[in-house]
Amino acid sequence: MSDNPKHVTVRLRVPPELRDKIHSSAEQYNRSMNADMVARLEESFEIKEQQEFDKAFVLHVIEGLQNEVLSLTKLTKQLMEEKNKGA
Repeated sequence: MSDNPKHVTVRLRVPPELRDKIHSSAEQYNRSMNADMVARLEESFEIKEQQEFDKAFVLHVIEGLQNEVLSLTKLTKQLMEEKNKGA
């Protein structure tokens, strides 16, 4: 893989306990330690992107709900005014 122009070598120092966790995870998923670390790093970025998407979606929904509340408030006010005129 070191000859692959799509990959670069990164030296990383980790505590022995973390190395052991990576080793166990790599064995569990039947992949090399390098592949396990790459997969975990990629996943962490995907989670971040998903969180940003979720945040934007929630804000969009809240904005829509606020608009609905404003519309209902205006409608209620109009109905009350009409009711008071008829009384």
